[in-house]
Amino acid sequence: MSAKKGTEAIIHRTAAGPAAALPAGCPEFLEDIKSRIRTAQIKASLSASRELILLYWDLGKSIIDRDILRRLKLVELKGRARGSRWHLKRAG
Repeated sequence: MSAKKGTEAIIHRTAAGPAAALPAGCPEFLEDIKSRIRTAQIKASLSASRELILLYWDLGKSIIDRDILRRLKLVELKGRARGSRWHLKRAG
């Protein structure tokens, strides 16, 4: 029965509103804390987004650079093959 009275007291206190149960100055203090937390969360989110954008940019650049190198090597190999064939035809 005592647990029931405790629950009723909590329900009664919260029914009057959260500010009614808090000491003077406490609601403003809690709002300040909430505001600071929200600001930090937004800053963290923006920072994480920035880092992801930089990562994706770098990955894309790496892929393009690697593809360019691969293409240059293919062109170089094709050029050598053509030159070798040309020398073979002249000699033959």
